[in-house]
Amino acid sequence: MDEYPEWKDEIEIKTWPKGADGFFALRDFEIYCKGTIVGRVTSSWLILDRDTKRPRKPEDFNFVHEDFISKAAIERKLEKVVFKGELNELERRKVYYSDLDVNKHVNNATYVRWILDSCFSDENKGVISEFEINFISELYLKDTFTIHKADNDKESYYVIKNSNDREVSKARILH
Repeated sequence: MDEYPEWKDEIEIKTWPKGADGFFALRDFEIYCKGTIVGRVTSSWLILDRDTKRPRKPEDFNFVHEDFISKAAIERKLEKVVFKGELNELERRKVYYSDLDVNKHVNNATYVRWILDSCFSDENKGVISEFEINFISELYLKDTFTIHKADNDKESYYVIKNSNDREVSKARILH
């Protein structure tokens, strides 16, 4: 985010598919306020077979076209979030029904909300300029999990772990 819209400002979001990278389908977004780009998003989506839960290449589907837009909202390629430092447990939580999506697992936006709740209840370091998140595995109704944090100068790293202490999601926030 370069800047944040004010209360009641109207925003416009432009989005486009930009092809594939291995097992990932790529999609970018631009956020406009008053005709000016105020934020940019790039995303990569792993496509899983609904029955086998195994990855499938985008080429296996009819939606891969040669006319994808080659424009990139963010030029750099998405990578895994990697951090150095000691993780400190912030809190323990449980998955509730309102956290689920139509597939009956935690909605991706819910992981973002949990991390933001922890980020701003911990200490407010100001506005967020960058937010990166990796979704690693799923959580389901009534699962318990922990949220952990590590700091590094202006960056904060968050890790959500399941009850078996396995990483479910990792995020990097730049203030």
